[in-house]
Amino acid sequence: MTSGTKPWWKSKTIWAALGVFIMTIAPELGLGITSDDAAGLGGAVGDIATGALALFAIVGRLRAKQRIGPVPIAPDDAGQ
Repeated sequence: MTSGTKPWWKSKTIWAALGVFIMTIAPELGLGITSDDAAGLGGAVGDIATGALALFAIVGRLRAKQRIGPVPIAPDDAGQ
């Protein structure tokens, strides 16, 4: 991993994890696939998408070259 940090919104891992979170809670909020659909094809598609996003998050973290964190302000930008 290289030194330095990057803002959280530039992290593929964060976006994939957010996708997993949304797909997990969406049915509970009445969005997307209903509980009746969950037993059929709709549920399978949602499960596959959730699994793919989770795998993407894991791969993204393993391939990451920078940490997520506050980005230091360059001395030139501090006075502006």
